[in-house]
Amino acid sequence: MPPTRPAKYLLELWLASSAAGGLIGRELAPFGIESQLFALLSHIGRREPVPPSVIAAEEGIPVTTIRDNVHRLVERGLVERVSNPRDGRSYLLVRTPEGAAALDVGSAVLAGIYGALEAKLPRPADEYDRLIVELRDAIAAVASERGGARDREAASSAG
Repeated sequence: MPPTRPAKYLLELWLASSAAGGLIGRELAPFGIESQLFALLSHIGRREPVPPSVIAAEEGIPVTTIRDNVHRLVERGLVERVSNPRDGRSYLLVRTPEGAAALDVGSAVLAGIYGALEAKLPRPADEYDRLIVELRDAIAAVASERGGARDREAASSAG
């Protein structure tokens, strides 16, 4: 049954994401860490060794964008590419010691932001954590379904 009024949580989430990205970017800037690269470096750190295609799929980011940002991380000495033992044609990403140090600095910056943010929240932070994961998973499922439908439509009209 469709909602009686348009839900606005998706727009609010988008706006909150933009505001959070700006805040994180400003807080990381004095340390020479770009928020977009820090997010990618964090994902690599959680999953290493990891192929770029896995990160692209999990983050819903085009492979070309991942490739460009991985190149920037490699140039800065924060990540290195290592041969994939399962597939000699591809590579895996791992942090360098410099990348690990950047993650430590960034994590400390984020801890300060979390502390300030939690002081402003009317509910416990773990409640928001749970809800945002549920919402992220639902968005990913809808994106996958809609992307799959578009892919099928394009294939049938091309054939």
